[in-house]
Amino acid sequence: MTNLQTKQRESVCATSATLEKHNRILYVKHWHRLVLLFWQEGIFIIATVLQNRFWKTNISKRIERNDIQGGVLLK
Repeated sequence: MTNLQTKQRESVCATSATLEKHNRILYVKHWHRLVLLFWQEGIFIIATVLQNRFWKTNISKRIERNDIQGGVLLK
């Protein structure tokens, strides 16, 4: 292995170590953003599920009400 190849390998190792350290710092700095993101996603999913359940019961109540009144529900 030539001297140049050794230097290149050392610089690659140093770069990857620096990147790894940098990523760790970023993760530690921004972990609260990740938590917030997952929290918001979770709330959105729960809200969607609840809304869908409510919406379905609402529609079925409307259909029953229209049937009782003799109305027609258009799709």
